[in-house]
Formats: sequence, structure tokens, C-alpha cells
Amino acid sequence: MDSRAEESNFKTTHRSTSGKQKEGIAGRVLGSFRSQVCSNIDLKALGRAIDRVDARSLTAERFAAEYMEASPPQPVVLTHALDAWPALTTRPWRDTGYLRWACGARLVPVETCAADDATQTYLSGSFAQRVMSLGDFIAQYFEAEGDDSADSGGDDARGYLAQHPLFDQVPALRRDIAAPFVCAARTAEDREAPDECERRDEPLASAWFGPGGTVSPLHNDPYHNALCQVLGWKYVRLYDARETPRLYRRPGALCNNSFVDLDAPDAEAHPRFAAAPYHQAVIGPGDCLYIPRHCWHYVRSLSPSFSVSFWWGARMALVDDADGVRSAY
Repeated sequence: MDSRAEESNFKTTHRSTSGKQKEGIAGRVLGSFRSQVCSNIDLKALGRAIDRVDARSLTAERFAAEYMEASPPQPVVLTHALDAWPALTTRPWRDTGYLRWACGARLVPVETCAADDATQTYLSGSFAQRVMSLGDFIAQYFEAEGDDSADSGGDDARGYLAQHPLFDQVPALRRDIAAPFVCAARTAEDREAPDECERRDEPLASAWFGPGGTVSPLHNDPYHNALCQVLGWKYVRLYDARETPRLYRRPGALCNNSFVDLDAPDAEAHPRFAAAPYHQAVIGPGDCLYIPRHCWHYVRSLSPSFSVSFWWGARMALVDDADGVRSAY
């Protein structure tokens, strides 16, 4: 069969969701999250909602000036930044039949952990990795799970295809997405990076695919990050890099991770954490969240979810010493 004819079997009519509808859905999802998953987290005490901005009103230069080079850099949820993605329209990733057709036989590394360890995932004692076909992953972990059930306990392992360069492995899926325009934006630190500094002029795209309840514990990244939501809903909480002394950074190779478990904070072990202000958002299909470089973030899938992250710019280290918190090459 001609590949174009075969592909047409998966095309569906795209129904757009208005901004007000999406905000209403996000509010309901966030309310459910608060009551069912993390009732011990106060979502209002110090949290500020991340602004939502229509991407069509921005250029890369204006985006850099208003958000990346603000002091401190500001997160923002961009709407209409992904409108042209086939992954959201003509070749929808919400159709697992399409994903099976495109790459179901491909072998991928799946992160697993006990359901009771879901909030710490790769930092937990039950963390493991296994290689399996994407089709088997969809059947065993993605389709077998309903909405977020992480609070139900149990011994069943939870699987997550996390931060995997799936699009280098499967060019057909790479054609379903495109780097958001913000990936062309640069800060002075990016432009002035020395030659020996690692840099991402072409963004590094990674796949995040899994059932409800998957968690990325509180951590920070060395690049600018655009987190693009294709399927499902995610709750994201962000702490500015200046709050690092309150976030109890781990030492050594795990220094980009925090000791704090947001789902079970320990006020006795981490007394300064409660005073750290943060931003938060629920993102859904079509949203693009800009996460500033070194901004600490916690991410939880509130439903079965597929996200794509784009890292770009100069790779920098987060330094926290007697001279304060700062970025360094």
C-alpha cells in the first residue's frame, strides 16, 4: 500500500479547544489533582499561576527580551505555538493505532518503579530500566492505566518512556512535530558562550510518554526548555533558581535534583522549603511551557500523556556557593 494512502487511514478531523474552555478544563483537572493525589500540597499558599500568552503575538526576539532575559527569567505557557503540528491534527498521537503503525516495533528503554515509589521514580530504590517494543509498552503500561491512580498504592510497576530521543530513532514521528519558534531565541549568555561550551543550536527533542501518575521529581536542567504537550494533562510546579538554598540540592552527580519530595514534604528535614515561592500550571494538548534554564521543576502526569521537550542554547552549570546562586559556563 502506498504510504500516503496508509497514513490517511489515521487522519481525523481536528476539533480545536478555545482558551476559555482549556482554562476551565485545567481548573477542573487541577482541582481533582489537589483533592485526589496530593492533598498535602497547598496549591495556593505561595503559588502563582503561570501566565498564558498567545504565541502569535510574539517574535523570537521579543520572547527573549520579555521572558528569557527578564530578572529573574519568567516561565510562560504559550498557546497556538503548536497549531501546525500533525501530531495534534492530521496524524494525531492520541490514536495509539497510529503510534503502533509508525513505530510499534521499535525497541525503547522504559523506566520502571513500584507504584508506591512513583513520586521519586529514578531516585527510588525500586527504579529499573527495561528494553521493550513501543507496541508492548503501549499495551502493558499506557493503555492498561486509566487516569492518575498513583495514590492507590499497590505493588504493580509503573512504566515511563522518559527523556528518550525517539525522534532520532523514528523520523516519521519527527515529521509530526517542529521546534517551536522560541528555540530560535537567545540570551546574552548564549551569544557570549566560549567556544569550548557545549551548545544546542539545533534543539534536542526528547519524548515523555506514559500513563497517568508518572512523575519527574523536583530538578533543574542546564538548558532552556520548551515542554510541549501533545496528549493528556500535566501539573507543573516551578521554583526560580534563586530559591536553590531552600530546595535542599543533592550533592555530586545528582546535584540537579532536590532532596524534597513534593508529594510528601518533610518539614523537619527540610524546614526552609515551605517558604519557597513558586509558579504552577496545568498544561494540556497544544500548550508549550517555557521553563527557564536552571528553573527547578516538578512534573506530574494527571492522565495518560505524551509530551515533547526541546532543550536549546548554551549548556551552563548552576552554582550555589558563598557568592550566591548563579549560572556558569
